[in-house]
Amino acid sequence: MSHELGDKKVLISAILDTQSFTKLKSYHVGDSVSEHVGVNHDINSAPVLLNGKLISKGDLLGFMSSANDKVGEVCVVSTGNIDVVVANRGDSFTTLNHFKRAGLNMDDYDIIVVKQGYLFDELSEVAQLEILALTPGATDQRIEELEFHHIIRPVFPIDNI
Repeated sequence: MSHELGDKKVLISAILDTQSFTKLKSYHVGDSVSEHVGVNHDINSAPVLLNGKLISKGDLLGFMSSANDKVGEVCVVSTGNIDVVVANRGDSFTTLNHFKRAGLNMDDYDIIVVKQGYLFDELSEVAQLEILALTPGATDQRIEELEFHHIIRPVFPIDNI
């Protein structure tokens, strides 16, 4: 994928994988690493091999925290022009301080991917462009794609009504 990005620098924040995080945490910043990342819950979370350099270790702040609400930790792996944040908890990066506490400088990146349904105000203010990508997985926002049981039918948009 790197060749498709040209010289763009990309950050993906964050991938929850406690086992991979634990392995990555045992390395020192600057070390070369080779770890599978992905919890293998389903096809959308299948592990991928991440070969690169550990460039940062830092704090993971709580979902709505912009100050000191540390709830976990992160390790950042750089592989080519893509940096991947691997976390030991499933909290989103919602403020500028989330990036700072993870040891990241947002100005180093052309594209930043955050895993949430929309950008929170502080990130929205600094973004030049916001793109919402509806993707499958544990928090799929396309309810017509979800498997429902024990519901009263018909229900929009599941049923064509």
